[in-house]
Amino acid sequence: MAVAAIVALGAACLAGSPLYLSSVGSAAVQNELRHTCLADVGLVVPMGGAQPDSIARLKKMVEPIAAHTQPSVVTRIAPNLSVDTGDPTGKLIRAHLVYRDGQEQNLLRTVKPVGDREVLAPEWMSPPAGTKPGDKVTLLSNDNNGKLMWTRTFTVVDTYPRVPTRPESSYWCGVRKLFRSASNDPADPPTPVLLTTSDDIRKAEAFRVVQWEVRPNPAGLSRHDASVLADQFNAIAKEARHSVDVDETFDDLIDGEPLKAVVRHAGASTEVVAGTMAPVRLVGLLSALSLLGSATVLVTRERQRELRLRLLKGQSPWSLGLRVACGTSSAVAAGIVVGGLLALAAVRFFGPASELETAAVRAAIEYTLVGAVVAFVLIAIVASSRARTFVDGRLRRRSWTRLVPWELVPVAAAGLTFARLDRIGGIQQVGAKVAHSDFWAQSFPLLAILAPLAVLARPTIALLRRWRLAGKNMPPTVMTGLRRSLAEPGITAAVLLATALAAGSFTLSQLLTDSAAAQLTEKAAVFLGSNLQMTTRDITTLPAPFDQTGTIVTRSQGRSGSQSVDLLGIDHTTFARAVHWRDDASDRSLADLVDAVGVDDVSANPPAVPAIVVGGTLPSNVLKSLLLKPMTVDPVATARWFPGFHNGAIMVIVDKDLLQANGFSSSAEIWLRDPPIDAETQLADAGVLVRSPRDLSAVFDVTSFVTVRWAFATLSILGVLVGIVVLLAQLLVLDARRQTRQASHVLTTRMGLTSRGEAIGLIAELGPALVVGAVVGVFIGWSVTKLSVVRLDSLRQLRPPARVIAHPSAGLPVLVGVLVSLAVLVIVGFVMIKRTRAIEVMRGTA
Repeated sequence: MAVAAIVALGAACLAGSPLYLSSVGSAAVQNELRHTCLADVGLVVPMGGAQPDSIARLKKMVEPIAAHTQPSVVTRIAPNLSVDTGDPTGKLIRAHLVYRDGQEQNLLRTVKPVGDREVLAPEWMSPPAGTKPGDKVTLLSNDNNGKLMWTRTFTVVDTYPRVPTRPESSYWCGVRKLFRSASNDPADPPTPVLLTTSDDIRKAEAFRVVQWEVRPNPAGLSRHDASVLADQFNAIAKEARHSVDVDETFDDLIDGEPLKAVVRHAGASTEVVAGTMAPVRLVGLLSALSLLGSATVLVTRERQRELRLRLLKGQSPWSLGLRVACGTSSAVAAGIVVGGLLALAAVRFFGPASELETAAVRAAIEYTLVGAVVAFVLIAIVASSRARTFVDGRLRRRSWTRLVPWELVPVAAAGLTFARLDRIGGIQQVGAKVAHSDFWAQSFPLLAILAPLAVLARPTIALLRRWRLAGKNMPPTVMTGLRRSLAEPGITAAVLLATALAAGSFTLSQLLTDSAAAQLTEKAAVFLGSNLQMTTRDITTLPAPFDQTGTIVTRSQGRSGSQSVDLLGIDHTTFARAVHWRDDASDRSLADLVDAVGVDDVSANPPAVPAIVVGGTLPSNVLKSLLLKPMTVDPVATARWFPGFHNGAIMVIVDKDLLQANGFSSSAEIWLRDPPIDAETQLADAGVLVRSPRDLSAVFDVTSFVTVRWAFATLSILGVLVGIVVLLAQLLVLDARRQTRQASHVLTTRMGLTSRGEAIGLIAELGPALVVGAVVGVFIGWSVTKLSVVRLDSLRQLRPPARVIAHPSAGLPVLVGVLVSLAVLVIVGFVMIKRTRAIEVMRGTA
């Protein structure tokens, strides 16, 4: 059972690596597609005219890939038509006539279905009165010479509100340019879009465009599936250029290349995780191999009498080792199967994505088969080496190797990898390129945990050996259990240090993951200013409830001497409640900084405007706007970074009213802290014109962010693996001490020791090493995180710098793991004792 469990652990390491990387690749593809306009990575074929036959041919082409695509969508567009709305002045407006499959179901509110010679019109068209249901509009189209070519009157069956832009909804994003205004001014409406039926556009004697699109379906899409789908898109696009009247006058044809870019980006995410996983996989395999060697020693000792007789009969130690290996072959086979299946189940149910590539499954099977061969050979070698000592074994002498300071090796390795990590930095993913994926640099966190544990090994053994008679003032049951563990200081020290490795690895993973998530959020918040940023105009106050969590700022550009500067105008009464602030951003608090630049009476117009300078020093205190209007500032404070700060620039923060009073033209923005999901809609309903909403997830590549989480999760896996190793090692220790414990039980029961006393003795024997190891491991994990987090920051050039984020729940898994392991070990040890047969113990055959 022990051999099977250990081999299963090794098989899980071997099989889990390719499976987890495959899961990461699939998750990266799905995650990027969820945050991308699917029309931009799908297949879009623009055509001129009606093209019903061409659309039918294209639909037939995509039938083989229907499992990984969404149903095709047809969009018919008659752009830039003239519209007579009945305006008494006779002024015509420009509009687009559009039909798109499913259009009525994808507006912000329910609308009436459109029929023949009917349109859905924007409710804001034809200001100031607006368009109302029942209005008549006449569409006109001219030829190239300006001569009237076609006209038709339509009835407005219903109206719809403005389609949100930047970003658009998934349904409309493929035709986003129809709904966006030419400028970034929230008050500048886009060209009206009139929605009608497919037949009405097909009958229109005007320039018409048909966009036929097929989008990938992110659900259940693996990286391999996405790559194959991109090749199919390219093949269909190539065929379409020859068999379909492709017209790229209005929009370009989109083939499989954008989807291939997503696949390459996902491959880069996989490389990032593979770079972090490599040292974890190595440590896990080495732990499994060392534990398998120890288990083989115990198995060989169990069969010592049989093997010694065969050795005396003339059989060679190699044949005996092979015999032991063959005897454990069933256990090895069972362990390989169980470990592989456990790895498969763990990745499918707990991995980033459940979709696994066939190549990864095949690689996992190959790795486990190689692992089975290695386990068989290792068992044979260890058993044969052990069998050599059963007859005419050499006298054991204290070897000179004990004087070798082997613990300096991991210390030196940790120092070298620290210098490498400090120079190279964390893994950076920029698009499909990966930088700094260096094995030794990424090995530092693990080596930094191993190094202090290696240094503690000898002192721990010496200390336990010195305490071998400890506990004389304790109750007999506690003293007995404690001295059982102290009687074998080497084994107890190994369990203690292995527990520390497991706890340290898990703590390191938790802290690094939490810190990475926090650092990206903080960097994004500094760049945007707050959680949500929107452009606005002609607004002085925010409506409720946003007046409690938001502020209005203004931005402008200026020059200080030859240096360009960013100017940020703030409202000192509302600014502090709308932003996130770190105390290490400045030597002064945010409230002090805001009050220092706040001015209650703008009409006073001070000769020097109080200002906060961020990111450098000003060559001159006289700032000029792009219109060369001067403004003298008085730098009353400085900061290392500030909300709205863009790294690499010098930023000057002043009162926004003074900024306007000094003639600096500026754009206005709304910053909201912790806004509701529909904040933009609520503001629009309150009459506030907003545009270009940007939240924290829009600042950095979302896939690159979650890749950091997937990468550091491998350290948690190591913590779990080492924890299992500790548990198995303790079970082996219990089995090795079984005869001694059973003999002690037979004697102590006649002295009045109860079952409760036995349980307390087991807790005293096993608990201290686990508890002390967990405490030491958590402390080392926290220390290594504090040393590593800044250097593992993949965006060290961006403010603010990374810092350790320690949630109170970070140590909870370690505590639960220690308690569960102790409970399992006590139960197993208690069962071993209770199954004791007194007669066999007295005869020495138990």
